[in-house]
Amino acid sequence: MGKYPAECSTNSQQTLTRLIEINGTNAFFLFDSGAETDTLLPDFVWVCQIPLLELSNPLILQMGTKGSQSCIYYGTNVDLNVLGHTTSHYFNIINVKKYDAILGAPWLNTFRALLDFGKHEVHVNGGRLTTFDVITKQSYKSMGSRACQAKLGITSCTILMKQSAPDRA
Repeated sequence: MGKYPAECSTNSQQTLTRLIEINGTNAFFLFDSGAETDTLLPDFVWVCQIPLLELSNPLILQMGTKGSQSCIYYGTNVDLNVLGHTTSHYFNIINVKKYDAILGAPWLNTFRALLDFGKHEVHVNGGRLTTFDVITKQSYKSMGSRACQAKLGITSCTILMKQSAPDRA
């Protein structure tokens, strides 16, 4: 029978996250190959005054946990700046914790992104995005949207970037 590990290294639990510009505002992103949609947090949309599109047929969002689901009523198109290239991209508006936005399978497949957990990088469009190396425990405790906090002047947490070469286009 298996045994729960006494200590898990922070490195083994690290997700691929970074700031990416949406409509001129940096947003805290998670790269998630298990997400079947790209999402924006309603708080981020509200603070940045991003116009909403009401979906004529709401979508059911099935979560990974059995019986756990929600509905998607709104979406939006925003300008997403990655490695100096700006493209208009559609996001569903979903209330998630910890992140302003999630780039899931739609974006990852469209841009043929490769997630490198060994180097904590995302390879896209022939370039490389470094991701955050350390995120304090505070940020993992339902602190809400980082972009909203920045817009409102709240600085309750620090994120440190990995000490490596800058992003390359």
